[in-house]
Amino acid sequence: MEFSEKQLELHLNKIDKRQEKLFQISQVVLNLLEKKGNLNLKLCVMTVLKRSISTMEGITTLIKAKNFTCAAPLSRIYLDNLIRLHAFSLCDNPNEIATQVLLGKKIRNLKDREGEKMFDNYLVNSLSEDYSWITNVYDATSGYVHFSFQHYNDMIVKREDLENEIRTIYYMSKDDPHVKIGSWLELTTLIIEVSYALTKLIHSLLEKDLKSLEND
Repeated sequence: MEFSEKQLELHLNKIDKRQEKLFQISQVVLNLLEKKGNLNLKLCVMTVLKRSISTMEGITTLIKAKNFTCAAPLSRIYLDNLIRLHAFSLCDNPNEIATQVLLGKKIRNLKDREGEKMFDNYLVNSLSEDYSWITNVYDATSGYVHFSFQHYNDMIVKREDLENEIRTIYYMSKDDPHVKIGSWLELTTLIIEVSYALTKLIHSLLEKDLKSLEND
């Protein structure tokens, strides 16, 4: 096994540990539902945790199956958990925003404490103050959700220069074993980094109740 493959295995193990951490946090938040105050915020946090845990499971399963075509757009969905939950931190009354969300209101139609509607780009720009990488990652992963040149590039195995012409070799299959290890490592790194940011955000939103989980 090459070093890069070992590194991918280490990343997958790290994701498993981060998934377990989110399970632990969900158990604490579940117990907090019995206490008064911020009920709808807690429910939204629980929903984000459930979505995150399930998405992590889906991504790791697809990575092991070498299905980059499906794993890549799921990374955008996983990132969405952080982006949407960040919206609550931009409001003076996060529980009220949570109430609106649970009633079916779209976050992009709700306003933060500055009176700004919380569109995705607005939330991403706000998050970029703490995570400089998020803007580029948001754009790149969105390209995997909607049909784009990235899907075409990922289908190419290699290009060969043959005198006066370039020969392109494509790979057509249900999996993507030809995708370079670097792409898999970028994907898994994203999941790991977002999981840390997500944990930090949940701690901030429910700070008083989650003191016991501050240390990783």
